[in-house]
Amino acid sequence: MLGFIRNAFKALYLKRLIKHGLVVGSDFQMEKGCNIDANFPWLIEIGNNVTFASNVCLLAHDGSTKKLVGYSKVGKVSVGDNVFIGFGSIVMPNVRIGDGCVVGANSVVTRSLPNGVVAAGSPAKVLMTVEEFEERTKKVTKSGGGVYGSEFLRASITYDRMQQMREELDGGMGLIL
Repeated sequence: MLGFIRNAFKALYLKRLIKHGLVVGSDFQMEKGCNIDANFPWLIEIGNNVTFASNVCLLAHDGSTKKLVGYSKVGKVSVGDNVFIGFGSIVMPNVRIGDGCVVGANSVVTRSLPNGVVAAGSPAKVLMTVEEFEERTKKVTKSGGGVYGSEFLRASITYDRMQQMREELDGGMGLIL
C-alpha cells in the first residue's frame, strides 16, 4: 500500500511541475526522494528513457548570491536521452547532461557533460566513456561475481538464495537482471 501511495504522490508531483513548464520525455523513472526545482520548472528538460536513482536533485537556481548581491543565479538544466543519474546526485543550474551519460552516486554536476560519458565526484569529472564502462561491467563476472536473476530480488528471495549470493560475492561484485 505504501508503494501505491508513494507512486501516486510522485505522479501528482510531476504533473504539477509539468503544468508549470517542466518538459519530460517518455519512460522517465524517478525513485523516491528526488527533487526537481519547483521554483523554476520551466527551465528544466528531461529526455527519453531517463532514470533518477533515489534522492537526485535538479536545481535551476542558485541562491548563494542572494545575500551578497541581491540576486539569485538561474540557468537552464537539460538531461539528454538514455541517462542514468545515481543516488544522491545534484545537478546545478546551467548544466546540460548529454545523451547516454551515467552520473555516479553522490556526484555534484556543476558543468555540462558531453554525450556518452561516465562522470562522478564533487564536482563531477568525466571518468571514462560509456563504452569503457560497459566493458568493465562485463568483466565483473569474470572476477568472481555472479549474474543473478529475478529470484534474487527482495520480494521473492529465499534464505538459501541469500546465503548463495553472500558466498558468491565474497570475492567481488556481481550483476543482477
